[in-house]
Amino acid sequence: MPQNKRILFPPVRLHTALKAQALCHPARLEIIELLRHYDFLLCSEIVDYLPLQQSTISYHLSVLLQAEIIIRDEMAGAVGYRINLQGWRTTKEYLQQFFTEVG
Repeated sequence: MPQNKRILFPPVRLHTALKAQALCHPARLEIIELLRHYDFLLCSEIVDYLPLQQSTISYHLSVLLQAEIIIRDEMAGAVGYRINLQGWRTTKEYLQQFFTEVG
C-alpha cells in the first residue's frame, strides 16, 4: 500500500504549502480582492465580476475555503463569502515566516 508522503514533512510546511497553493491562481487573487472591497458576496455576484463560469468560481471558492482564507457566511438569509480575518492573518504569518527563513 502506498505511503502518504505528506507525513514526511513538518506540519508548518504543509500549512504553508496549502496557503501558497490557494494563492497561486489569479482568479483566487481576484476573488480575495473582490471580497476585500465588498466584504460579503454571493457566488452569483462573484460570477458577475469575473469572466469565468459559475462552476469554476465555485471550485476556486472551495480551494480558498479549504485554506481557511475565506469563510462561508449567512447574511439576511443569503449564503455568501467573506474574508476570514484570522485565516488571512495566519496565511500572512506562514508566508512571512517562510520568506524570512529562506532570505
